[in-house]
Amino acid sequence: MSNNQENDNEKKGFTIIEVMLVLAISGLMLIGVLGGTFDSIRVQRYNDSLNGFAESLRKVYNEVLNPRSNAGENGGASNQAIYGQIVVFGLDGQGDKFYNATLVGKVEPPEKEDKDFIRLLAQQDITINCDTITEHVMTWGSKVFRNTNQQFIGTVVIARSPLSGVVHTAVGTGLEFDIKTVGRCESNKAGERFTNQIKNNPGEFKTTSDVNFCINSDDAPVSRAVRLSADGSNTSAVNILNETDSLSVGC
Repeated sequence: MSNNQENDNEKKGFTIIEVMLVLAISGLMLIGVLGGTFDSIRVQRYNDSLNGFAESLRKVYNEVLNPRSNAGENGGASNQAIYGQIVVFGLDGQGDKFYNATLVGKVEPPEKEDKDFIRLLAQQDITINCDTITEHVMTWGSKVFRNTNQQFIGTVVIARSPLSGVVHTAVGTGLEFDIKTVGRCESNKAGERFTNQIKNNPGEFKTTSDVNFCINSDDAPVSRAVRLSADGSNTSAVNILNETDSLSVGC
């Protein structure tokens, strides 16, 4: 065999170093592709949770606007009127859950006129119907925060004015009423506590300021806010803020 033929045969193979380099480069490329895929999945999951939270709040407004949908078999006794919904956040430090229930009260109109709809509700002996409690569980490990470091604890009242029928929204930051499970609020007297709260301290529920819910997740690279507009009257009160606006409100 000639020297030229031997050289040609030698050139047809790869050295171990060349194979290792190819494998290393391929591995790095695969890691990059998989890393990008995992990041995309985390962002998608976070967006699903963000949108799900906003949609849950919108459903509460729809229930207030269409009381038959939440009345059910036990939505209100014949001697009670359905006025709206209560939404409670932060029970027992559970930032990944929140609860809503129907608010019922007297059928007769208020005896005194008042511009403050919370005081009007107080005249109606508004209380919580324990048979209508709904639990909402945040998806993909997300939680509801007040800002980047503080869990949101508070109560939102979305209800119709007993006089005009117009829907109003009021928020009691730091106030919570234990309505975690059906019937539980009755045994813990949460309904009684709520009635006394709006009668004795109606000013604790504010209608004049927007409320921003920061939706946080350890897996997500961003944190965005869902804004509940001051004194909202329908589903348009619930809006998802972009990243820049979310950052400006502390999320």
